[in-house]
Amino acid sequence: MSLKRIAAELNLSLTTVSRALNDYPEVAEGTRRLVQAAAQRMGYQPNATARRLALGKADAVGMVLPIVPGHLASDVQFLTVAAAMTERLARDGVDLLLVSAPVDQELQAYERAIAARRVDAFVVARTRVQDERLQLLAGHGMPFLAYGRAEQSRLPAHAWLDFDNHAGGRQAAEHFLAGGLRRMGYIGAPAGYSFAAQRHAGFVSALQAAPGAALPEAAVRRDAFDPLAGYRALRDLLALPPAERPQAVLVDNDLAGQGALQALKEQGLQPGRDLEVAIYGEWPDGMAPAGLLCVRQASSAATGAELAEMVLDLLRGVPPQELQRLHPPALHRA
Repeated sequence: MSLKRIAAELNLSLTTVSRALNDYPEVAEGTRRLVQAAAQRMGYQPNATARRLALGKADAVGMVLPIVPGHLASDVQFLTVAAAMTERLARDGVDLLLVSAPVDQELQAYERAIAARRVDAFVVARTRVQDERLQLLAGHGMPFLAYGRAEQSRLPAHAWLDFDNHAGGRQAAEHFLAGGLRRMGYIGAPAGYSFAAQRHAGFVSALQAAPGAALPEAAVRRDAFDPLAGYRALRDLLALPPAERPQAVLVDNDLAGQGALQALKEQGLQPGRDLEVAIYGEWPDGMAPAGLLCVRQASSAATGAELAEMVLDLLRGVPPQELQRLHPPALHRA
């Protein structure tokens, strides 16, 4: 069944029939009801692709994923966020389109998706201190929601969801200091990521305000963003001479944290007893080793649902400056 048969039966133009079926406001209510009744009676099934082209909509939200072997399989939190986004978007008939790209071709992937009109908006994860992706999307006038804040002052007002990473790093350091510890270690993701820069800055700010506190260069690793790197980083810190070995360590991401815990386990050490360890991340009840200090944020499922709701609001026309949310972290002892 085609639009032409409906138009012919009702003696209306194809344009009028199409607009009536797509609820255009300029179509008279009586005409809209007449067309919709005829479509139902005649068993008309709309062509989704044609409808999207006619309306200039893709009914999809995009996320570009730089693919690094081994990362996605171990990143349970990201997969949970994506699953929650998918579920919420689907209730409004919108798909989540995950676009894979080589690490050095991320911008090209965005360009292709924009040129092909494959999505209506993007969610940009793991924002960077200086983020070319946000500049690119802003330059194209493409709606986007940043999952994390960037520091570019020249970016126009845009939607973002973030956690107070500076506060989380500071709180972890203050907790260590309150326990009488002064010799610290830090294992973190590369400093170019916004969250890593903010968490490190918060950690360091608390130490600078505490007499006698030290964070030696030898006890800092800022290249750990997967389990193997986290394992190697903590193993190296544990191998430092006793006078330099940290009494407490903050790991600023859960991927490195998985490896750091393995390094502790292999040496028969327990967090909170043999070494004070705080890890950013979400640990299911009963899965975190006893004594571990967790820097918790909202659950991945809740975060995914909120990201989806915010990007839907953006597509509904809510001004970006009204879609900026910062949530506090909390410390929790396992």
